[in-house]
Order: sequence, then C-alpha cells, then structure tokens
Amino acid sequence: MISKNFDFDEFVAATKDLERQSIIDIAGREKREAMTMSNVGRYVEILNGLVWLLKQGTRPNGVHSWEFAKMRPIIESLGLRPPENVL
Repeated sequence: MISKNFDFDEFVAATKDLERQSIIDIAGREKREAMTMSNVGRYVEILNGLVWLLKQGTRPNGVHSWEFAKMRPIIESLGLRPPENVL
C-alpha cells in the first residue's frame, strides 16, 4: 500500500510519473487494500474519481473541487487536458 495514512497527496507523489495504465492498476490495488481497513474516509472515493478521470477523461461526480485539484500533478505529468473549469 502506498499511503498507509490514506493520504491522497502521498499517493499522487508516488505515482505522478508513471504511465496512465500503471496509475489505474496501482489505484485499483490501493482501493482494494484500503477497503479492508477502517477509517479510510474519502480516500477510496478520491481514488475512484482518479480512475474515472483517467479512463473517461471527464470530471468524476462526488469529488470536491479541492480534491480534484490534488489530481493536477498526475494530469500534467500525463499531458492530459483537464476537464473545463476544474483546475
């Protein structure tokens, strides 16, 4: 597990330089591991949002603007165009 403290910033820092599919795969493993623990808070929801963004290219529902903004390093590293009015 990348972030034992369920810190999305820590997850982004560890994965921002990887390829899109690698990030999706790692996020999936991270979500599965986090769901076996307690006190995951919004961590799993934000990871779901990141996977949605990387697969669909649109802003995920249920992710707050400030949480979505934390995805910016990954978006920029992959050279993706962020969805309108998000960052």
